[in-house]
Amino acid sequence: MKFEDRYYTLVRFVEDENGVANVLNKLDVDNTKRYERMEFPLTQRDVTAIGQRIAFELSPEVLHADGERSAHDVYASSKYWNQLYRELKQYVLDNDKEVQDIWALH
Repeated sequence: MKFEDRYYTLVRFVEDENGVANVLNKLDVDNTKRYERMEFPLTQRDVTAIGQRIAFELSPEVLHADGERSAHDVYASSKYWNQLYRELKQYVLDNDKEVQDIWALH
């Protein structure tokens, strides 16, 4: 199986995050901070950052937006972030990295 197929969601996530970093760096939103790009193979720092983001996005307050999101939106978001977590865990196993359980990151 090709890398892009095995880690489809993870690859798309990294591409999207890199796009945001490019925009923020060009806009010079915060001149004290450069937004770093992630590249494969991911560093342990990248893996940890992605894990922390997943934990944040799956926290009840964010996932449900304090009750403002519809059940469909909550389900879709939860499905996406859980798939990303599964792929990240597999990536970690395949590449000798470490990822904490997402619930331990809170």
